[in-house]
Amino acid sequence: MKSPVCPRAAVLVAAGGLSLAAAGCVSVAPGQSAAVVGPRGGYQVLGEGVSAVAPLSWVRLYDLREQERNEDLVALTADGAPVEAGSSLVSFHVPPDELAALHREVGPDYYRVLVRPELFSAVRRVLARYTWTELIDPDQVLAAQREITAQAASRLKPRHVALDAVVIRGVFMTLPETAAQIADTSVWEQNAIQAREDVSLARGRADALRAQARGEALSADRVAPTLSPFVLDDEERRAWGRLLRSPSTVTEVVADGSSSIVEVEP
Repeated sequence: MKSPVCPRAAVLVAAGGLSLAAAGCVSVAPGQSAAVVGPRGGYQVLGEGVSAVAPLSWVRLYDLREQERNEDLVALTADGAPVEAGSSLVSFHVPPDELAALHREVGPDYYRVLVRPELFSAVRRVLARYTWTELIDPDQVLAAQREITAQAASRLKPRHVALDAVVIRGVFMTLPETAAQIADTSVWEQNAIQAREDVSLARGRADALRAQARGEALSADRVAPTLSPFVLDDEERRAWGRLLRSPSTVTEVVADGSSSIVEVEP
Protein backbone atom coordinates (compact mmCIF):
# COMPACT_ATOMS: atom_id res chain seq x y z
CA MET A 1 0.00 0.00 0.00
CA LYS A 2 1.35 3.36 -0.96
CA SER A 3 1.96 5.78 1.92
CA PRO A 4 -0.12 8.95 1.86
CA VAL A 5 1.54 12.16 0.89
CA CYS A 6 1.28 14.85 3.56
CA PRO A 7 1.46 18.53 2.88
CA ARG A 8 4.72 20.06 4.08
CA ALA A 9 2.89 22.12 6.69
CA ALA A 10 1.44 18.96 8.26
CA VAL A 11 4.89 17.38 8.58
CA LEU A 12 6.29 20.45 10.32
CA VAL A 13 3.42 20.60 12.80
CA ALA A 14 3.67 16.91 13.72
CA ALA A 15 7.38 17.15 14.47
CA GLY A 16 6.81 19.47 17.42
CA GLY A 17 5.61 17.08 20.16
CA LEU A 18 1.89 17.62 20.85
CA SER A 19 0.37 18.75 17.57
CA LEU A 20 -2.95 19.08 15.85
CA ALA A 21 -2.99 17.06 12.63
CA ALA A 22 -5.22 19.44 10.72
CA ALA A 23 -4.26 17.99 7.33
CA GLY A 24 -5.24 14.37 8.19
CA CYS A 25 -1.75 12.83 8.14
CA VAL A 26 1.39 12.73 10.29
CA SER A 27 5.07 11.99 9.70
CA VAL A 28 7.06 10.13 12.41
CA ALA A 29 10.86 10.20 12.37
CA PRO A 30 13.00 7.02 12.77
CA GLY A 31 13.31 5.88 16.39
CA GLN A 32 10.07 7.57 17.34
CA SER A 33 6.44 6.63 17.67
CA ALA A 34 3.29 8.69 17.82
CA ALA A 35 0.32 8.41 20.12
CA VAL A 36 -2.71 9.73 18.31
CA VAL A 37 -5.96 10.76 19.98
CA GLY A 38 -8.77 11.09 17.47
CA PRO A 39 -11.35 13.86 17.54
CA ARG A 40 -13.78 11.41 19.19
CA GLY A 41 -11.29 10.22 21.82
CA GLY A 42 -9.94 6.96 20.33
CA TYR A 43 -6.24 6.05 20.81
CA GLN A 44 -3.91 5.01 18.01
CA VAL A 45 -0.14 4.34 17.98
CA LEU A 46 1.83 4.99 14.79
CA GLY A 47 5.31 3.83 13.87
CA GLU A 48 7.89 5.72 11.86
CA GLY A 49 6.93 7.04 8.45
CA VAL A 50 3.96 8.95 7.06
CA SER A 51 0.51 7.82 8.22
CA ALA A 52 -3.02 8.99 7.61
CA VAL A 53 -5.01 10.05 10.67
CA ALA A 54 -8.41 11.53 11.21
CA PRO A 55 -8.48 15.27 10.68
CA LEU A 56 -8.16 17.34 13.85
CA SER A 57 -6.46 14.44 15.74
CA TRP A 58 -4.02 15.29 18.52
CA VAL A 59 -0.57 13.76 18.02
CA ARG A 60 2.13 13.23 20.68
CA LEU A 61 5.56 12.02 19.59
CA TYR A 62 7.59 9.68 21.83
CA ASP A 63 11.26 8.70 21.52
CA LEU A 64 11.57 4.89 21.65
CA ARG A 65 15.37 4.87 21.68
CA GLU A 66 17.34 4.41 24.87
CA GLN A 67 17.45 7.69 26.74
CA GLU A 68 19.86 8.89 29.40
CA ARG A 69 19.67 11.32 32.28
CA ASN A 70 22.29 12.47 34.79
CA GLU A 71 21.07 12.67 38.36
CA ASP A 72 22.60 13.59 41.70
CA LEU A 73 20.95 10.97 43.90
CA VAL A 74 20.78 11.81 47.60
CA ALA A 75 20.11 9.54 50.57
CA LEU A 76 20.97 8.80 54.20
CA THR A 77 23.22 5.87 55.10
CA ALA A 78 22.63 3.38 57.91
CA ASP A 79 24.76 5.51 60.26
CA GLY A 80 22.87 8.71 59.40
CA ALA A 81 25.38 10.23 56.97
CA PRO A 82 23.87 12.38 54.17
CA VAL A 83 25.44 11.15 50.92
CA GLU A 84 25.13 11.98 47.25
CA ALA A 85 25.68 9.61 44.35
CA GLY A 86 26.88 12.39 42.08
CA SER A 87 26.50 12.39 38.29
CA SER A 88 24.76 9.02 38.28
CA LEU A 89 23.73 7.90 34.79
CA VAL A 90 20.17 6.62 34.33
CA SER A 91 19.28 4.88 31.08
CA PHE A 92 15.75 3.80 30.13
CA HIS A 93 13.39 3.34 27.19
CA VAL A 94 9.73 2.85 26.37
CA PRO A 95 8.80 -0.58 24.91
CA PRO A 96 6.85 0.07 21.67
CA ASP A 97 3.98 -2.21 22.68
CA GLU A 98 3.62 -0.32 25.97
CA LEU A 99 3.38 3.15 24.46
CA ALA A 100 -0.41 3.35 24.26
CA ALA A 101 -0.80 2.35 27.92
CA LEU A 102 1.96 4.74 29.02
CA HIS A 103 0.39 7.63 27.13
CA ARG A 104 -3.05 6.83 28.53
CA GLU A 105 -2.00 6.27 32.18
CA VAL A 106 0.98 8.62 32.67
CA GLY A 107 1.54 10.85 29.68
CA PRO A 108 4.64 12.24 27.94
CA ASP A 109 6.18 13.66 31.14
CA TYR A 110 6.69 10.12 32.43
CA TYR A 111 10.33 10.61 33.44
CA ARG A 112 9.57 13.41 35.91
CA VAL A 113 6.28 11.89 37.08
CA LEU A 114 7.28 8.23 37.25
CA VAL A 115 10.92 7.29 36.59
CA ARG A 116 12.67 9.89 38.73
CA PRO A 117 10.55 9.36 41.89
CA GLU A 118 10.92 5.58 41.69
CA LEU A 119 14.66 5.94 41.16
CA PHE A 120 15.13 8.21 44.19
CA SER A 121 12.96 5.91 46.29
CA ALA A 122 15.10 2.89 45.37
CA VAL A 123 18.30 4.82 46.12
CA ARG A 124 17.03 5.78 49.60
CA ARG A 125 15.94 2.22 50.40
CA VAL A 126 19.20 0.60 49.28
CA LEU A 127 21.74 3.10 50.65
CA ALA A 128 19.95 3.07 54.02
CA ARG A 129 21.32 -0.47 54.46
CA TYR A 130 24.96 0.62 54.02
CA THR A 131 27.20 2.61 56.34
CA TRP A 132 29.31 5.48 55.06
CA THR A 133 32.53 3.53 55.54
CA GLU A 134 31.10 0.64 53.49
CA LEU A 135 30.26 2.97 50.61
CA ILE A 136 33.91 4.01 50.39
CA ASP A 137 34.59 0.49 49.08
CA PRO A 138 34.09 0.36 45.25
CA ASP A 139 32.83 -3.25 45.48
CA GLN A 140 30.10 -2.19 47.91
CA VAL A 141 29.12 0.69 45.59
CA LEU A 142 28.76 -1.77 42.69
CA ALA A 143 26.61 -4.04 44.85
CA ALA A 144 24.39 -1.08 45.81
CA GLN A 145 24.19 -0.05 42.15
CA ARG A 146 22.92 -3.51 41.16
CA GLU A 147 20.31 -3.45 43.93
CA ILE A 148 19.08 0.02 42.97
CA THR A 149 18.74 -0.97 39.30
CA ALA A 150 16.89 -4.20 40.13
CA GLN A 151 14.47 -2.55 42.55
CA ALA A 152 13.66 0.44 40.35
CA ALA A 153 13.32 -1.73 37.21
CA SER A 154 10.89 -4.12 38.92
CA ARG A 155 8.68 -1.22 40.03
CA LEU A 156 8.76 0.58 36.66
CA LYS A 157 8.06 -2.46 34.49
CA PRO A 158 4.33 -2.64 35.38
CA ARG A 159 4.14 1.11 34.66
CA HIS A 160 5.23 0.58 31.03
CA VAL A 161 8.83 1.86 31.30
CA ALA A 162 11.98 -0.29 30.98
CA LEU A 163 14.88 0.82 33.19
CA ASP A 164 18.09 -0.38 31.56
CA ALA A 165 20.76 0.64 34.08
CA VAL A 166 21.73 2.96 36.89
CA VAL A 167 25.46 3.74 36.95
CA ILE A 168 26.77 5.35 40.15
CA ARG A 169 29.99 7.23 39.41
CA GLY A 170 30.84 8.01 43.01
CA VAL A 171 29.36 8.42 46.48
CA PHE A 172 30.26 11.56 48.39
CA MET A 173 29.42 13.05 51.76
CA THR A 174 27.26 16.13 51.24
CA LEU A 175 28.31 17.92 54.45
CA PRO A 176 32.06 18.21 55.23
CA GLU A 177 31.44 18.61 58.97
CA THR A 178 29.37 15.42 58.94
CA ALA A 179 32.19 13.58 57.20
CA ALA A 180 34.60 14.78 59.89
CA GLN A 181 32.23 13.67 62.64
CA ILE A 182 31.85 10.22 61.13
CA ALA A 183 35.62 9.94 60.70
CA ASP A 184 36.03 10.87 64.39
CA THR A 185 33.40 8.30 65.30
CA SER A 186 35.29 5.65 63.36
CA VAL A 187 38.48 6.56 65.24
CA TRP A 188 36.67 6.27 68.56
CA GLU A 189 35.23 2.91 67.53
CA GLN A 190 38.70 1.64 66.64
CA ASN A 191 40.07 2.95 69.93
CA ALA A 192 37.30 1.18 71.80
CA ILE A 193 38.09 -2.06 69.99
CA GLN A 194 41.80 -1.60 70.74
CA ALA A 195 40.99 -0.93 74.40
CA ARG A 196 39.07 -4.20 74.61
CA GLU A 197 42.02 -6.01 73.03
CA ASP A 198 44.43 -4.31 75.48
CA VAL A 199 42.31 -5.47 78.42
CA SER A 200 42.32 -9.00 77.04
CA LEU A 201 46.13 -8.92 76.63
CA ALA A 202 46.55 -7.54 80.15
CA ARG A 203 44.40 -10.34 81.53
CA GLY A 204 46.55 -12.86 79.67
CA ARG A 205 49.78 -11.36 81.06
CA ALA A 206 48.33 -11.29 84.57
CA ASP A 207 47.27 -14.94 84.30
CA ALA A 208 50.79 -15.84 83.12
CA LEU A 209 52.40 -13.97 86.05
CA ARG A 210 50.05 -15.64 88.53
CA ALA A 211 50.94 -19.05 87.09
CA GLN A 212 54.65 -18.21 87.33
CA ALA A 213 54.24 -17.09 90.93
CA ARG A 214 52.37 -20.26 91.83
CA GLY A 215 55.18 -22.33 90.28
CA GLU A 216 57.87 -20.45 92.18
CA ALA A 217 55.92 -20.76 95.44
CA LEU A 218 55.51 -24.47 94.90
CA SER A 219 59.24 -24.83 94.21
CA ALA A 220 60.07 -22.87 97.36
CA ASP A 221 57.75 -25.04 99.41
CA ARG A 222 59.56 -28.13 98.19
CA VAL A 223 63.08 -26.75 98.80
CA ALA A 224 62.45 -25.12 102.21
CA PRO A 225 62.51 -28.34 104.30
CA THR A 226 66.00 -29.21 102.99
CA LEU A 227 67.61 -25.87 103.98
CA SER A 228 69.47 -26.72 107.28
CA PRO A 229 72.06 -24.28 108.84
CA PHE A 230 74.89 -26.46 107.54
CA VAL A 231 73.50 -26.33 103.98
CA LEU A 232 73.08 -22.55 104.20
CA ASP A 233 76.66 -22.01 105.49
CA ASP A 234 78.02 -24.20 102.73
CA GLU A 235 76.04 -22.32 100.11
CA GLU A 236 77.37 -19.02 101.50
CA ARG A 237 81.00 -20.21 101.19
CA ARG A 238 80.35 -21.38 97.63
CA ALA A 239 78.83 -18.00 96.73
CA TRP A 240 81.84 -16.12 98.14
CA GLY A 241 84.18 -18.41 96.24
CA ARG A 242 82.36 -17.74 92.96
CA LEU A 243 82.46 -14.02 93.63
CA LEU A 244 86.21 -13.98 94.37
CA ARG A 245 87.04 -16.01 91.29
CA SER A 246 85.11 -13.69 89.03
CA PRO A 247 87.39 -11.78 86.54
CA SER A 248 85.70 -8.52 87.46
CA THR A 249 86.37 -8.89 91.20
CA VAL A 250 89.21 -6.86 92.81
CA THR A 251 90.40 -8.06 96.24
CA GLU A 252 91.92 -5.48 98.62
CA VAL A 253 93.71 -6.62 101.79
CA VAL A 254 93.85 -4.04 104.63
CA ALA A 255 96.07 -4.58 107.67
CA ASP A 256 94.67 -3.93 111.13
CA GLY A 257 97.87 -2.25 112.41
CA SER A 258 99.78 -5.31 113.60
CA SER A 259 102.69 -6.72 111.70
CA SER A 260 101.67 -9.57 109.49
CA ILE A 261 102.76 -11.40 106.41
CA VAL A 262 100.30 -11.89 103.59
CA GLU A 263 101.07 -14.39 100.89
CA VAL A 264 99.23 -13.86 97.62
CA GLU A 265 99.33 -16.52 94.98
CA PRO A 266 99.59 -15.26 91.41
